[in-house]
Amino acid sequence: HTGDADTPERMREKLAFLDAAAERLAALRAAGRHVVLTGDLNVGHREFDIKNWKGNLKKAGFLPEERTWFDRLFADGWALRLSEADCADALAVPGVTGFSPMPGRTMRGWALLPPEMVADDATLEPWVQRALDFAASLPSK
Repeated sequence: HTGDADTPERMREKLAFLDAAAERLAALRAAGRHVVLTGDLNVGHREFDIKNWKGNLKKAGFLPEERTWFDRLFADGWALRLSEADCADALAVPGVTGFSPMPGRTMRGWALLPPEMVADDATLEPWVQRALDFAASLPSK
């Protein structure tokens, strides 16, 4: 749920859910499992994720404790699907590696951006835009 910054009990429920989800994801990862997390978690992680970020700093969905949860979730880096040329450019950046969801099976056209790139909005945003541009160029299914 979205939580409610003005209702502490609702925010405790939301944060408890996020903590439980993080524990489950960590357990699955420790067991060597792969997970795809989908859904609307009602949180804007970064300033560029929300249009009026300054006006939402004290509102549920953009509170520091919610955003920190996403920082932990993405601590190992972000995998981006890029065009062949953009992927080559990314792989030339120190710290960027191919994305290998299974050992020895690197996926062509995917780059894994390291945590230090993910933590820096100015560095991350152009790569996310390249990934979005590439996705928009693909034929519809």
